[in-house]
Amino acid sequence: MKLLSKLFGVSEKKPLPNRVSVDASSISFWTNKSLMFTLDWKDISKVIAYKDDLFSYDEICVGFVLQGSDEYRWTGEDMVGYKELIDYLPSVFSGIRTDWWEKVAFPAFERNQLTIWKEPTGVTVKSEAEPDGAGNAAPQHT
Repeated sequence: MKLLSKLFGVSEKKPLPNRVSVDASSISFWTNKSLMFTLDWKDISKVIAYKDDLFSYDEICVGFVLQGSDEYRWTGEDMVGYKELIDYLPSVFSGIRTDWWEKVAFPAFERNQLTIWKEPTGVTVKSEAEPDGAGNAAPQHT
């Protein structure tokens, strides 16, 4: 492919992430064993959920909007680590909607985009050291 690229100006596609992992301070996106990028929880200003129509089926996705930007990084239910990420989100984003899945999933083949968390003015994202509402330290996941 590199030869074709040089000869005909065909560009090689960059691989998309296929795995996501979380810890107390960030979310990381991977292709196989290579780290593509990491987002710090504290830099995320909004979390959106939506459905991607992939012709024969839908994929439910979650996107993370960074502070000062309208662009977002997304993860979909086909990625390894997606369920662990979804389960971890309430420990990071206080007040995140928990009723979002059905609202995004139905009706089928429509985007159904929904903001499930937005950074309130003057409130910060919980960190590892901050207790949750019950006085417990936020859980750590890898």
